[in-house]
Parts: sequence; C-alpha cells; structure tokens
Amino acid sequence: MWNHIIDNIWIGDIEDAKSDVKKLDVIFDVREQLKFSETEDVDASNLVSVAGAIDWCLRSALEVGVHCTEGIERAPLAVATYLVEYQEYTYSEA
Repeated sequence: MWNHIIDNIWIGDIEDAKSDVKKLDVIFDVREQLKFSETEDVDASNLVSVAGAIDWCLRSALEVGVHCTEGIERAPLAVATYLVEYQEYTYSEA
C-alpha cells in the first residue's frame, strides 16, 4: 500500500508500483540510480539528482510514487533527501 508522505508524494514497494491503484502520474524506481554495495555507500550526487527529479515533478503538479524493488530503504532515503534539499526539513524531521 502506498504511504503518503506529503502532498503529492508517496512511498511504496514493487507491488504498489505494479498495481498502482492510486493512478499516480510518475513512479520512480530508484534501484538503478541509488546502487549500494557492501563496500561503498550510495553516491550522494545521485541522491540529489533523484531529489531534483522529484522536485520537478511536484512543481509540475504531478503525483509521485517512489519505490525500490529490493526493500533496502532507498525510496525513503530518496524522499528524505528531497525533503531536506527542497522543503527545508532537517535531517531529523525527514
């Protein structure tokens, strides 16, 4: 089930994306942009790029869903980065 975060942004899993009962305008699968490995952290510039894409969609009045196929918290990390970079949230709030 998609989880509502703030106006027009939702976080879900692969099953939410497949069924998309909410009929969101854009669904981001962040697994390719935010690759993790056992020896490296996710590239921060990729996080900011994903946050920028989310911001563009929201400024265009689109409803956005963000998910990661593998369930290792990339979708919440991407949305938290958006909240910090574009909505002036603190890291604790995000």
